[in-house]
Amino acid sequence: MGSPTSLCAWLLPLTVSVCWSLQVEIVEPIRAAGDDVALIFIPGAKLTGGQYKRTAQAIQVASKLRVWAALTGGYFHDVPTPIQIPGAIDAAVRDLRQAGMSSEVFVGVGHSLGGVFLQSWGKDPKFKAVVLMAAYLDRNLTSLRSYPVPVLTLAAELDGQTRISRMVEEYAKLQRDVRVSRDAVYRTPVVCLRGANHGQFASGAMPPRVQQMNPQPEVSLAQVHASVGKVISNFLTGFLSSDLALVPAAHREMERYFAESGKVFQPLLDVKALHESGNSGPCPWASVAQSHLAGDLSDRIQVQTVSLGRLVFIASRPRIVQVRNTTVIHTVALVDKPRAAIDVPSLAQSPQTVSLKLKTKPAIMEARGMNPGPDEPKPSCLALNELALKVALDKATRKSRNRYLARGRPIVFEEDIVTSHGLRWMATMPRLWEDEAGLHVQAVAMTTLTLVGSVPWNPVRSDSVYCKLVTPYRALEWVLVDSLRPY
Repeated sequence: MGSPTSLCAWLLPLTVSVCWSLQVEIVEPIRAAGDDVALIFIPGAKLTGGQYKRTAQAIQVASKLRVWAALTGGYFHDVPTPIQIPGAIDAAVRDLRQAGMSSEVFVGVGHSLGGVFLQSWGKDPKFKAVVLMAAYLDRNLTSLRSYPVPVLTLAAELDGQTRISRMVEEYAKLQRDVRVSRDAVYRTPVVCLRGANHGQFASGAMPPRVQQMNPQPEVSLAQVHASVGKVISNFLTGFLSSDLALVPAAHREMERYFAESGKVFQPLLDVKALHESGNSGPCPWASVAQSHLAGDLSDRIQVQTVSLGRLVFIASRPRIVQVRNTTVIHTVALVDKPRAAIDVPSLAQSPQTVSLKLKTKPAIMEARGMNPGPDEPKPSCLALNELALKVALDKATRKSRNRYLARGRPIVFEEDIVTSHGLRWMATMPRLWEDEAGLHVQAVAMTTLTLVGSVPWNPVRSDSVYCKLVTPYRALEWVLVDSLRPY
């Protein structure tokens, strides 16, 4: 990648001075013997290299390896960029050599923005592995095992900047890779630190954005650093230790991390699966909502659902087909997926809304030859939004649920916005707004009506109900992250 001098030679004079401002602090090993390994730290934005000294020391304490650390800093405005990182890495290697580190084993460790940029150095032959703290590989990389070197992805459960709902995507990739080879648990692990937040991978004063975006942690800084030290130590020991007697224990620990992290990630995967099927695939959430509307007839219906593209959805209608004693209801769904131009992990990762076209209970009763009574309750989209929150809370871990109920700002469900015809319903967006009271959610509803009997003065009954709703996944994101952030 070239030295800092060669890099700066072709840049603007301002950039030359920026390159020469780089600093490296060397943390020498605490062990007299063992396999030498050097960790090169790239800090997060607005953090200094020195703020990772306690993290590095925790790794040294936890590891049987002879761990060196190079803490890079002095970046322009304390923001690591691809322009300066090559020079920082070269300076770190030089200073490590001068301090007495003779091994060729270098590991990149990047936090937050530093990790985002560091991942591109995985192809550099000097790196034997990469550790990403509150950072992740490119979203377009569909398999972690295709990354050229072993990579550890560390998530924090209460991270308000690199959301757990973004990190769960990396865990899902790991699950797929494990089905191909169990070695993925050791080579490309994704580990979640419970009760920790974004800033606790470092130490010292946090920048204003970190303070504003992150919920309060539930574990101490010392506990987080100790956990980080153990995870990184076991990860590195698994493929770098020449003492093969240490490897089985390290692998067992990585297996345990995989299982324990799954307990945090799996609720998100389960709720995400309720609507994530793509066009022309099923939408399980539509089935749940339709069964809820059917009430005590839910065990006598069979729901067929499909997610559609916008134009096909507009022209589609729900319908009922009676097959012997089973009422088959065909429903349609439209999931409004996030359309971020770039991967921004601080933003909600879930679809904000899902549009459903469903059949009402009176329509189901009539299809079954029953007479709907006048006291049948009117269908409510608000009730389906309440159901979304209930499903989210039921799926959440007990600790997450109790945390939300104890100190999270609630979701406040407002009365439905009622529209009179289909085009207006399609054009009207549900309202979501946040204030000190919590997240306010207002669905958009439309009911289609059918005359009862053959004369126009007879009363009408509801036949279908169209609802634009919050998704259970958005509700779960609120429960896990947003409700706990400072307002």
